[in-house]
Amino acid sequence: MDIYCRFCGEPWDHDELHDMSDWIEQDITYKQAAKRFRELGCNAWEPDSNERCTHEPIEPAHIMEGIGIMQDMSPYPDEWSSPDEIGFMFEFAEMLENEI
Repeated sequence: MDIYCRFCGEPWDHDELHDMSDWIEQDITYKQAAKRFRELGCNAWEPDSNERCTHEPIEPAHIMEGIGIMQDMSPYPDEWSSPDEIGFMFEFAEMLENEI
């Protein structure tokens, strides 16, 4: 399963959170790695980085906002939605709104 950077939309394999300690050369738990990814995005794997990802977004602004919202709603990466799922949610909400 992929998780997505909230700043640029780049996909990362969910299992990479288990290996983040090796990348940043610090002992951190899976939960701490997930928090670091939420805060820094792609830069979470950069040793000594406290700067968030600055790459250009690869998804539309409303999808990028949805990625961030999903990560803020749950600390559990397996509950974070993909851009496709977020897009479907927006389409479904718009369809419901048009029916009212």
